[in-house]
Parts: sequence; C-alpha cells; structure tokens
Amino acid sequence: MPRHPGSPAPARPELPEVILRSDVPPTTAVAELRAGRWERIRPGAYVRVGETGTAPVDRYAELHRRALARIVAVDAALRTEHVLSHQSAALLWGLPLIGDGSRVHLVQAVPSGRCSPDTLRHRHLLPDSEIAEVDGRRLTSLPRTVADCASVLAPEDGLVLADAALRLGLERGECLDLLGARVGHRGVRRAMTVLELADEGAESPGESRLRHLALRAGLPVPRTQVLVETLEGPTWGDLGWPQWRLIAEYDGVAKYTAGSTAAAAVLKERRREVAIERAGWRVVRVTAADLRRPDVLLAEILRRAPAGAREALCPRVWLGSAGDRRR
Repeated sequence: MPRHPGSPAPARPELPEVILRSDVPPTTAVAELRAGRWERIRPGAYVRVGETGTAPVDRYAELHRRALARIVAVDAALRTEHVLSHQSAALLWGLPLIGDGSRVHLVQAVPSGRCSPDTLRHRHLLPDSEIAEVDGRRLTSLPRTVADCASVLAPEDGLVLADAALRLGLERGECLDLLGARVGHRGVRRAMTVLELADEGAESPGESRLRHLALRAGLPVPRTQVLVETLEGPTWGDLGWPQWRLIAEYDGVAKYTAGSTAAAAVLKERRREVAIERAGWRVVRVTAADLRRPDVLLAEILRRAPAGAREALCPRVWLGSAGDRRR
C-alpha cells in the first residue's frame, strides 16, 4: 500500500445505465434522440443525456464515461459466452483509462458471429482462476488483466496500470507468475520489467508517467512518497531521490480543486514548498504539459541534481515506446 497515510486506493466506477434498442419500442428511441434526451453510444444502444458526462467536464472524464457505457452496451448485447478483458476489464476494476476506450476487449474460446468495429475479440480458453465476476459481469481477474495489458501496451501505459493495480491490492508475484508461464510470447519480458518497476506509492497516472520518464532516462530509481521532516511538520513528496535531497512534485488539477478554493490551495501548496526547501531539499514542479516535453523536463531535474548526474545516466532503452526490444 502507499506509504503516504490516508492515500485512497482506486475505486470501482459507477456504471451508466444503458438502454438497448431491443428493449424499447422503435418510436421511443427515435423520439428521445430527436428531443435530445438520449444519446447513441453505439449502434442499438443509448444513454440518457448526462449519463456520459454531457455537462462540462474534462476530456479524460468524458472519454472514461463513454468507454464505460460502451462496455456495458457490448456486454448486454452479446448472447455468446465471453469474458471482458484487457483495457475494458481494467476500467471495470477501477484502473485508469488508457487510450480513448473506443473498442471493447473481450475473450472468447470460440468466437462466433461478426465482430463489430468497436469490439476486439481475443481467442483464448481462460481457466476459472483467471476469471472474476464483478457486479454480475464476467471479466479477467485483476492479475490476468494487468498481465494482458502490460504485454500489449507501451511501457509507460503499462506502468500507469500496474502502479494503480498495486494500490488496488494486486499481488505482484501472482501477476509475475502468470507472465512467467508465457515467456517467449511477444511483450512478456517487457511486461515483467514493467511489473518489477511498478510502485504502489504512485497516486495518479501523472505521477506514474513522471516516474516512467525518469526511469527511461536512466536516472536512479526514484522513491515514491518521500517523507520530508519540516518545521511545519512532516510532509510527503510525490517522488524523489533522498540521496540527492531532491523532490519532484506532480501538479494535477485535483491538487488545487479538492476540498478548497483554487487560491487557498495554491497558497497552501506554496507554503508547503517553502517548508520543504527550508529543510534543505530542492523541488521540481511538474505538470502534464511538462511531460510532453521530456527533454526539457529531464534537463530541469538534472539542473537540481548533484554534479555528474548527467554523465552517470544509463538509459533504460527497453522502457521506450518503439517496439519490444527485449521481447
């Protein structure tokens, strides 16, 4: 569990109500769509306006709601035996959305019928031990879900899911055992590396992506939830290098909107940063925009690191996104 006291684990999402065309008179769907009270989420499936976030929300929240609605719709429409898997199962477990969620992943031992454009079928025979039931839906177990995702996703995305899954209670060894039984398959060794580097102390996708950047660049493995004793009391940095007395803080929107006005939150965070610096630590503040400029961000981190840190870098090239070099 995260070392920062009180850090919440990911919660399973509240699923939207989906209305299937087969369950209502044809004229009802037409009327509701024309009136703007319903919205089509996929062919033959609708949600009431507001169920997928038609009120002003951030883009991630909107994609997340739509992806969940699509999963519910596909699951309800299928008449053949199936198990929801990969990123779709990850969402149902409460893990972050990766991509836009436009395709629903499922496993079928013997796929039948035509596959819809928004559905991706994987042909496997899953043992009962790798199948779970959540809210009446069959999906891959948490270890199987993470193993599947880490094998096919870019290392950065795989790390985001693995970090969140550990916070949710994933047993790392159980997931590594599943991957170990598949050694030789594409992406497995990379997935095992990602699992070994995963850390439950990362409390948001942004923190996981920041840590991936540091790892890929070849910095020493950063510690998450770094305890700093200050004159104002103990505080925890998102991640850092205690040997360098260097903290990297990821500034997400939630930090400045949860339970306080923006102005008060900014003032509180500034006081906290000053306290950390007075305790003899250096602080690098990071935003989502900074993550899109990795070279600039790395230079900023190294500027605050001890002399010689750049020369000591040993990039972990297998954590890059250009293919699976280690298989």
